[in-house]
Amino acid sequence: METAIKATVSVAKSVQIYIQNVTTKAPVTGLAFGDFSPVYARREGLATFSVPLTGVTFLEVDAANLPGVYEFVMSDILLGILGEIVFLFPALVGPNTEAVLVRVEVEPVFTPVDLSTVETALTDIQGAGFDTATDSLVQVRTTLEASLTAIAANVTKALGLSQENFTITGHVYDANGNLTQSTVTLYPSRDDLILTQNAIATYTMLASYDGSARLTNYSVRLDP
Repeated sequence: METAIKATVSVAKSVQIYIQNVTTKAPVTGLAFGDFSPVYARREGLATFSVPLTGVTFLEVDAANLPGVYEFVMSDILLGILGEIVFLFPALVGPNTEAVLVRVEVEPVFTPVDLSTVETALTDIQGAGFDTATDSLVQVRTTLEASLTAIAANVTKALGLSQENFTITGHVYDANGNLTQSTVTLYPSRDDLILTQNAIATYTMLASYDGSARLTNYSVRLDP
């Protein structure tokens, strides 16, 4: 016969077991812990050991009204390690009893959480100085999305100005063959550049030279 229960670590636990004659199935009364001499136990992964009488209480519940029922109390020390522990009450030859296995799952202590101090009112959660126009999650998301959009545009421009998907057209030269003006156009992708569509920015390049054809001024300005 097997009985399975759960217990809290380091807390004494009792279980009621039923002992009967293996042949007649009649309840067996009048037994004491010492009659089993000894009861063995084993924690998962550890060696088998005999259970000392000082670590348990074994009492017959009521021989007249609940014959065969015994209360088996395990001490806090016996249940001081997490995991499964099993106790075997061996079969007895004299009263011809069947063996009884008690399987105990020792679990950690679960401490209830006190939620009485948790703020639930919306005004308390928002806190003093909360401004719906600037501090709400919707507004924060809107602001963040706008910032990311601006950053993305600037990063794309930076890539373009490093000559990724970048074209120079509209060249203008002076009498000496010096380039004095051109248009720089940036595109978001290679295909857009090839098809000259969806330009993201244009710039005007201006340059001037002295009488010796040396560059004296050079600028690249963003077109409106």
